Amino acid sequence: MPEANDRSSDSHSTRATVLGTLSPRTRAIALVAIIAEALFLFGSLSLPEDQRIYAFGICAMLLVLAIASCVWLEGKEAAAPVVSNQAPVLPPQMREQVLVVDSATSTATGQAADTYRSGLNLKFAGRFNDAIKYFEKTLQFSPDHVKARYNIGSCLLYLNRLDESDATFRTLSDFMRRDLEKLDAIRIEILHGCYIQLNKIASKRGKYAEGADFLVESFRVKPDDPLTFLNLAIAALKTGNIDEARKWHQLLFGHPEHSGVLTTMGEEDRALIERLSTRQGVLAS
Repeated sequence: MPEANDRSSDSHSTRATVLGTLSPRTRAIALVAIIAEALFLFGSLSLPEDQRIYAFGICAMLLVLAIASCVWLEGKEAAAPVVSNQAPVLPPQMREQVLVVDSATSTATGQAADTYRSGLNLKFAGRFNDAIKYFEKTLQFSPDHVKARYNIGSCLLYLNRLDESDATFRTLSDFMRRDLEKLDAIRIEILHGCYIQLNKIASKRGKYAEGADFLVESFRVKPDDPLTFLNLAIAALKTGNIDEARKWHQLLFGHPEHSGVLTTMGEEDRALIERLSTRQGVLAS
């Protein structure tokens, strides 16, 4: 008897383990299917004997359909984004974008913080559409989460959805400018990042002068920023204003952090700066 009890206990444990691996939605569908099958079978017993075979056939088809639905749902669940609420891990090519990862991001607690970190990890993995969903969910928990709004705009830009990205950064920058004097260090970085991104969007559209206007506006936030000097030099070069480009180039290479921002350039922009550096007698490295 003890062995029989052990076998019964093991069988019950196995069934519980199998059921525990199913998603709640799949378990609900399976339960409804079992109840429907039982009722259908019970009802078929009242039919004449020669008609029961048809009822059993229908019952078998419904069972197959229920099993197929459960398998499909479990496959869909398995394909859903797997995210981590741990501190975000920056890939090497994105480590210059420190404005989105600060100590508060790594240590904050709560639903908004966990969801935001998950969004960042998806963004850094290049899964921009999935990341946007998590940043939008972050805003449901915390509507004033400006870092989530910034990263929605950033992901849209990576997806080349320029109109949506442009609107996101314009709205966010307009909102943050209202209390410019009250912005903390992180929000200053975010507002400055909005201007940098708006310049990038304008440049993608070939509107270099418009992009330069955003960069000049950013001096209200960070008046001595090497990344702004770099982008203004590039914008001036693309509009053929060499004297203007030389002015910003000189300010860039006079800044102690110029070497760090040069690593963020694309190949085309690097070639422009290197040619200007050669004419200026400065080595861009």
